[in-house]
Amino acid sequence: MRTVPVDDFLPALRQIAPAAMPITLKKAIVYSAGRFCRLTGIIRVEHTIGPVVEGQVTDVFGQLGLTTFNLTGEVDVVTKGERLAVGMDFKSPSMGTIQFLRDVSSDVRIRAAIEPVTDATQLPTPLMDHWLIAICEGAASWLYVLPEFFNGDLHSYHEREFVEHTRRAKRWLLDNTSMTTRPVAPREFF
Repeated sequence: MRTVPVDDFLPALRQIAPAAMPITLKKAIVYSAGRFCRLTGIIRVEHTIGPVVEGQVTDVFGQLGLTTFNLTGEVDVVTKGERLAVGMDFKSPSMGTIQFLRDVSSDVRIRAAIEPVTDATQLPTPLMDHWLIAICEGAASWLYVLPEFFNGDLHSYHEREFVEHTRRAKRWLLDNTSMTTRPVAPREFF
């Protein structure tokens, strides 16, 4: 995954936020990027592994070696276009690992939404290329809540803009992501 330094976001943030110390601005950008990724699930990591056997444990991040990111939500495990079910087909013994509960004879695709860690110095390139304004709006909202820069009106304005950008990102993700079928759990009704 390509990344860019947090410093690359500073010029855009300085146009809409108070003149804070660069360390505070960087913290605001990382906080906003993490919040944006968590709310939208827009930054995803995906990799494919071959057939698996029962009891096999694999890393969600695969061979990518992403140590500056955390998982934000559920992990999507798909084989032959069909989504595997948590608890029936696999379980997650710890954050970032998957243990398969049955043999799967075909390739397995693992996809997960990620967010940067709180002390990240690099952020994913798509945040810079496509969602720069959203990240800066969220950072400005966070800055205007701090005691030394407190301004309720500007905080509300930037928070509204940030929420609007997260809605656009979610809509874009829904419109541009392939859907997989959910597994049907056998049920018996009396």
